[in-house]
Amino acid sequence: MYFKNTPPELRKRKESFSFANFGFPTILLTFVMMSIMTFGVLALITANSDLKLSKKVAEKTTGYYEAEEKSYSKLQELDLILQNIYQSAPTEDNFHTILLDYLSTTTLGDVNFDEKTRQVRIHWEIPFSDMQYLSVTVRVHSTNEISNGFYTIEEWTSNHYDNSDEVDDSLHLIGSDDNDSTNK
Repeated sequence: MYFKNTPPELRKRKESFSFANFGFPTILLTFVMMSIMTFGVLALITANSDLKLSKKVAEKTTGYYEAEEKSYSKLQELDLILQNIYQSAPTEDNFHTILLDYLSTTTLGDVNFDEKTRQVRIHWEIPFSDMQYLSVTVRVHSTNEISNGFYTIEEWTSNHYDNSDEVDDSLHLIGSDDNDSTNK
């Protein structure tokens, strides 16, 4: 393979160079394969986390819309009640008396009557997750405000329960079970 006139230093250099060519591709291939495997595992972990997060968001969103639907049902019930009372109450005093008597027998929510302002407010809360609830407050119009509708929605918000003692500060590790109490 070598020519007869090739000096020995050149032969030695060529032999060591051919050995380095054999090891470098193997090391490079090993490094590339380990990198691909690492990125594949990280992608799998990220996809699993995203799936769990998406499920939680979907549950909360579904719960919120169910709570909203219950609130709309309560508003529909309130519409029917107020329509009947407005038609049967001849005066403002009779209206408030009949309304408060009737609302005390329903399960619409907490009823407050302010004597000073002569306003009736109805408030209810509907939980839609472990930590959140929908809060609705409605102010019923008096008979002289009927042209503006039966009521005004003063509050329609989602709020958090104040459970500062029950904060989840657990560390979720790879392969750990979410229901495992030893991680908490």
